[in-house]
Amino acid sequence: MQVKDYLEQIRWLNGNIRSKLEQREQLCAMIYSMPIHDIKEDYIQQSAEKDHIGSAMAKLVDMEQELSREIELLCDLREQVNRQIDAMKSERYKLLLRLRYLNGYTFEEVADEMSYTYRWTIKMHKEALRQFDEMIRKEDAAVHCNASD
Repeated sequence: MQVKDYLEQIRWLNGNIRSKLEQREQLCAMIYSMPIHDIKEDYIQQSAEKDHIGSAMAKLVDMEQELSREIELLCDLREQVNRQIDAMKSERYKLLLRLRYLNGYTFEEVADEMSYTYRWTIKMHKEALRQFDEMIRKEDAAVHCNASD
């Protein structure tokens, strides 16, 4: 996997989670707007197919479980990437990578935050990715060497 793709995973996971949170909110709104029938013996004995609220609630529970898994994955990935960025030498590159990948800034926002031109930010980004990739490869090589000992 390319280093940029590795870092982009965070942005994609963030986007997926935001989208699913919106879907959850819509589902909750639909559930709360469903008419509640008078509870009668014949209604209680109806088949599960006609239990629209129960079916919607089951979907909500499934969605919550999926969201929980994705949020946990995102937290683990963010923690790992943060540690890796911390190991870089250049404070500028650390900040650039954090703003871009962990905070989800556009290149324009990164340039503004760091008081650089857009063009200079793109150049720095390329170099930051190169150094990050080099560092990750050394880290992986060290892990593989220790594993074979």
